[in-house]
Amino acid sequence: IKEKLARSYWFIRVNIHDVDVSFQISIIDSGDGISEEGIKNLFMDFSKLDENSSRNRLGTGLGLSICKKVTEQLSGSLAVKSKIGSGTCFTLHMSTKCQSRPESIFL
Repeated sequence: IKEKLARSYWFIRVNIHDVDVSFQISIIDSGDGISEEGIKNLFMDFSKLDENSSRNRLGTGLGLSICKKVTEQLSGSLAVKSKIGSGTCFTLHMSTKCQSRPESIFL
């Protein structure tokens, strides 16, 4: 069995402004892509893509659903952009406030 290896990239962007911290993580591949119909169902419980009959069908279809729910409970977002034949990009965005601590100087 010959497997196609897709090229993958990931990017992490962190912005810090005073006590506001936000970060974005994008994971991009150059695989087969996901159809618009596939994207609509991607984050549903027990949903699996059936884009290509040769794909591995292991798993329960809960992974992305759980990731999206946890991310939203933490006031973040998880999104996907894809085009058939052009790959897929998953992006996680989170923001938080950090408590600043007074600096101590010991002489």
